[in-house]
Amino acid sequence: MPLEKMPRLRIAALPTPLDEAPRLSAALGGPRILIKRDDLTGLAFGGNKTRKLEYLMADARRQDADVVLTVGAAQSNHARQTAAAACRLGLRCILVLSRSQHNELQGNLLLDELLGVDLRFAPEEMIVHDQYVGPGYAIPTPASSEAVRLFARTEGIVVDPVYTAKAAAGMIDHIRQRRIRRDQTVVFLHTGGTPALFAYGEETAQALKG
Repeated sequence: MPLEKMPRLRIAALPTPLDEAPRLSAALGGPRILIKRDDLTGLAFGGNKTRKLEYLMADARRQDADVVLTVGAAQSNHARQTAAAACRLGLRCILVLSRSQHNELQGNLLLDELLGVDLRFAPEEMIVHDQYVGPGYAIPTPASSEAVRLFARTEGIVVDPVYTAKAAAGMIDHIRQRRIRRDQTVVFLHTGGTPALFAYGEETAQALKG
């Protein structure tokens, strides 16, 4: 079925801005950089997952569901936005989360509790293999820490340490290697997830020392 014909609930603040980042571009000596601000979609600090939730929640309503269930890591952005969408629609929400090194009541987990969801934890961890992932999922790297610092100090934009900073590190590396030329235009998708930054207080402090 074509996307435009699928049932949809308008719960995201769209369209999100496409912001110019001239100081970041200048700091990298690179191309024109635009940042798609999907961290501003709404629903408990926003994020790009709200886009697909417009369709998932419409389907849940179509089926007369009274409970939604999803899975993710302890600091999952998708889980937090699902919980917020469920609250918006008056649905019960169950989150099945895998434990990680950041299980404390902070960041996304704190918001999950605030939203009143049914939290359940599973023994297994999520592992992602990626060129810029470093030693493992949700473990900051020197490059991702630099990205957090650089985005904040050049554009006043905060990126999370789990996903967005590593994606940003990849973009920065491609620019520095001239794999992205100066005469090109880059659109970097900011997927939100900034609450997780506060759960990584120690790592963020280390990033500031770089």
